Amino acid sequence: MTSRAAWAALFLDAIPGCASWSGGVVACVAWMESERSWQIAARGALANPLDTEERWFGSWNFNSAGVQNYPDQATGIAASVATITNGDYPELLAALRSQASSSVVCAAVCASPWGSKPTPQVLADVIADYGTIANTEVAGTPYQAPIPAPTPPKPPSPPPLPPIFLTDLGIEVPAMTSDEATYIVQGWYIDHLGARWDEPGLAYWSFQLVEKGLSYTFSAFMSTPEAQAKLGKS
Repeated sequence: MTSRAAWAALFLDAIPGCASWSGGVVACVAWMESERSWQIAARGALANPLDTEERWFGSWNFNSAGVQNYPDQATGIAASVATITNGDYPELLAALRSQASSSVVCAAVCASPWGSKPTPQVLADVIADYGTIANTEVAGTPYQAPIPAPTPPKPPSPPPLPPIFLTDLGIEVPAMTSDEATYIVQGWYIDHLGARWDEPGLAYWSFQLVEKGLSYTFSAFMSTPEAQAKLGKS
């Protein structure tokens, strides 16, 4: 059967204007891990690891909530792409098409009406046991060789590209809540410091994010000694 990581790459490549990348595959694996159907039945809904409810030719209900089973992998991917491009997920699509970090993609999933919650803790757990979780088989898919666990890049590694913020594009966004800010800052700690957040630091940067906005706060966060040390600029 196809692994979660392999299915994620196929799904990302099938989205118009998108292409698979390592961070996107990791985010999609965390997204799958946060779904509930695999916890209810062995490996979950057939050919549907993201638990979409999109009805498709040949599909049938997996559960009373309307999550669908699909007859084959191609149908499941097509239905999942149809769901994410139906107009209800613009921020999530933007994160995928801009190849944002795994934490930003997971945050966009959580903030979307999809209903999944790949929280920072779920993402951290997936990264900690990626070889096992990413190679979990997707029910109802053909066999595919396992995807090896990613190996750490050899130093020196290039600095990460700055994220693309909606405000930088002149798009108005609603004021950020403290819960949203906390969620985003937790992702920064995981993605850029490779460590769990400390409570005083989390509180400080979350407050800065609410008060001063995304661009300013992210730049300030990445200018800290800890972040500069990770970039090899200490």
